[in-house]
Amino acid sequence: MENSGIKGHFKDFPELESLFDKAMPKNNSGHGKAKAVGIYDFKIDSTFITKRVGPKGTSYTMAIYRDSTYKFIENLIICDRGNFTEAYIMSYFPDSEFEKKENAQYHFIGGMSLAKIDYGKVPKAGISCASVTVTYCDYSDNNTPNTHVAGPNCGTTYNITTTLCHGILTSDYFNPEMQPMQFIRGTRGSGGGSSSNPTPPNSTDFNLTTQPQLTLSAEAQFYRGLSATQKVFWNNTANATVVANIKEFFRIEGYTQDNRTMMEDVIDVLISNPSPIYTANNYPGIDDDMPYRWWQDSNYIKNNLQIAPENPNAPVEAPNSLEVLLFKTYPQLALLHINNSINAMNRAEELVDTSVYTHAHNGKGDAFRHAYWNALDAAEFGAFFTKVFTDAHEWNSGNHPLETAMDFHNNGVGRLIGENYSFTTPDSVIEAMVHTFLGNGDLKYLSPLGESQNNYGQILQSTTIKFTNQ
Repeated sequence: MENSGIKGHFKDFPELESLFDKAMPKNNSGHGKAKAVGIYDFKIDSTFITKRVGPKGTSYTMAIYRDSTYKFIENLIICDRGNFTEAYIMSYFPDSEFEKKENAQYHFIGGMSLAKIDYGKVPKAGISCASVTVTYCDYSDNNTPNTHVAGPNCGTTYNITTTLCHGILTSDYFNPEMQPMQFIRGTRGSGGGSSSNPTPPNSTDFNLTTQPQLTLSAEAQFYRGLSATQKVFWNNTANATVVANIKEFFRIEGYTQDNRTMMEDVIDVLISNPSPIYTANNYPGIDDDMPYRWWQDSNYIKNNLQIAPENPNAPVEAPNSLEVLLFKTYPQLALLHINNSINAMNRAEELVDTSVYTHAHNGKGDAFRHAYWNALDAAEFGAFFTKVFTDAHEWNSGNHPLETAMDFHNNGVGRLIGENYSFTTPDSVIEAMVHTFLGNGDLKYLSPLGESQNNYGQILQSTTIKFTNQ
């Protein structure tokens, strides 16, 4: 029976760092792991490691990959023998393509070779494999399968091809003098029957894994990082549309660590606040002749739900990928949010045009606009969702760090103002309170600013953040 082992992240096995140092020469950084993943041209998937304990010692198996394209799968295996440590590369050569999914049930069929890492050996280029095919039969008199080399009385037969590879791969971490191990692969014979389930050779000196440990897809790695509650949400078929929207976000923006963290936060929001269900006779935008299920169409959202621009000189802004995801999930709030952004911008420009404030962008006019926009949102649908939506608007904006810090501050003050009111509160009452906070110096703006058309304030080398009572 296979020893399935203990699975975990690299950090779950603190002893591994020292084992790397024992198994591989140290580089200038002092760590064998750094040496292995640097000079020797492979990277370790540290998110998924299998530890196995056997009579001859303990092994740690992890997927590795390289930038070049190779037609095989590789595992790094660190073996702790107690009084010494060794490192091996296990190479798998699949006969056909198969999808790399976490916890996928598959039978690996193909060739396999094993080589000890030896940094003192000269590499040998190329790989040469020889195969021998033998015909087998499972027939027996007592109906109990008895595998044997096929004879003249066998009716149903199948072939087993044994592949032995020599020389191993072109890379300086292989010992070309080591004789690789072999792996049997089963194929359906001309006489019918089913192929055998390949089993790696037994070894008294090694804890082998029966299946190659794969470098998982980015999606599978994201899924593994979810909490148990988040995984229940992800696997619930009722949430299939939302999950598809999250996958679309990753397809556009990539599986960076920041994006993964952001989506984990979004899933937590969705768990606590499920997306509403609408009908053809009752949905957001029906009174404005918007088509039913417009919120399921990313292109429609980008072309029709446009936010008042940060720069008054620029055209209206199409929502970014994170905003599109939120607008798809909460369409009613999206329409209120868009309308409030336009109202806040229009009012800020009026105040700048009448010289009440200066600079609709980066100046006190901008401070008013952000606080007023957030206050209107918070009054209508609460501070929590206001933060979710306005943080998404600032996400990946590419703005100057001073501008980003100012906007986040003014957004937060606006939410504090708005959560004291409700959707029935007149806008004029909320606006008056924003003016009071601005006059008291609770908001922030940038100064000095360069002048340009339409009171657009340009950030200078001398620009700093100041409170609005200065």
